[in-house]
Amino acid sequence: MGARTVSAYAINANGSLTAHGSVDAGAVPTSIVVDPSGSFVYVANYDSGSISGYAINKTNGSLTELPDSPFAFTFPGYGPHSIAVNPKGGFIYAVNEYSRNTVAVCTIETDGALTPVVAPPPLDTNDSPFSVAADPSGSFVYAVAGTGTNSGEVLAYAIAPDGTLTAVGSYPTGDYYPTSVAVDPSGSFVYVTNQVSDSISVYAINKADGSLTAVGSPFTTATDSGPYAIAIVAR
Repeated sequence: MGARTVSAYAINANGSLTAHGSVDAGAVPTSIVVDPSGSFVYVANYDSGSISGYAINKTNGSLTELPDSPFAFTFPGYGPHSIAVNPKGGFIYAVNEYSRNTVAVCTIETDGALTPVVAPPPLDTNDSPFSVAADPSGSFVYAVAGTGTNSGEVLAYAIAPDGTLTAVGSYPTGDYYPTSVAVDPSGSFVYVTNQVSDSISVYAINKADGSLTAVGSPFTTATDSGPYAIAIVAR
């Protein structure tokens, strides 16, 4: 975060890494995604209130910053903490911790540039959104909020063909500090880490409308573990 750079590595046959240089990012880079085509990398710059974009050299994985990067117009303020790319391509979603109650939606152009779809729609929460994820079908977006005094919640949205979002509903997490959200590869479940209560909340996804139903959660993790991020392995 302090270096304000993004580093690239090639993965060797034995799993070891070979460095292929680094490129500049904005102030306090916090989240990174690769578009489904493997052509572009995007980084959320927390203090700069922007997204940096880079073209990927598909021979060695090195990065070249896109001409108009960083894309600062994406946000109404600052604090983009998490970004997610639509698995079907075409769109990026970002939640802004200190521009409360907003999620930004941008189109990924053919050259990798980002164009805002619409003004960021309101999130149905009085607290700060912290993490965002899209389901594998590219039909729904899920964000978690509640990093202050209010109860944590998962916010569900349906994605229209033009990238705009429509609120589906909000669902309590059982903690006021949810920090990360992930969707399993089958698009059947949503998982949320609750840092303060040392637990993971689990929800089943209604694939018809994206609504959520809690599944016997939250599940307690190791004592004082403070889970902060979550990832799911495809089987």
